[in-house]
Amino acid sequence: MLLAGSIGWGLIAIGAITHVWHHERLRDLVGRHLDADRSAALALVVAEVTITAAVALGVLLDGSWLPLAAIGGGLLAIGFVIWIARLLATGSELPCACSFSAAPTSVWSLARAMAVLSISLLWATDPASATVGDRVVALAVGLALAGAIYVLPESLGWPDYARAQLARLDSHAPTQARR
Repeated sequence: MLLAGSIGWGLIAIGAITHVWHHERLRDLVGRHLDADRSAALALVVAEVTITAAVALGVLLDGSWLPLAAIGGGLLAIGFVIWIARLLATGSELPCACSFSAAPTSVWSLARAMAVLSISLLWATDPASATVGDRVVALAVGLALAGAIYVLPESLGWPDYARAQLARLDSHAPTQARR
């Protein structure tokens, strides 16, 4: 359960890192959905950074606050799932703003948001049952798997320029000889 919960933690951690690093882009994407882009982006970053730090320290130090941090992460994940499900249900062409893709929200984005829900498993985890080394490894592996999951939605789609190049190449392909 520690490893599975660490994947959800890793997704929030990667989101926190990228949202802090590219905060202006986050504000731009959030601004496509909401008028209060500045405060919404700031609230998201504060929540992500707080949950990331609280969970990591709770796992490493066997902190009594870990269940509360895991529940907070689960609530944030539920918000992500609802946000993306709403975009999909309405047929919105807007990006979800959870990564930095300009492509419309996809079912892969929803799957990624659902993977964040695994952070809730840390609520029932007893980190003291594992050595500190095992806890560090669980967080590191969870972060690595989260990195792969984080880029999956964008890596499965062909960007418009790549589709255009492929179409141009196909138009110059030799035709089959006629009999």
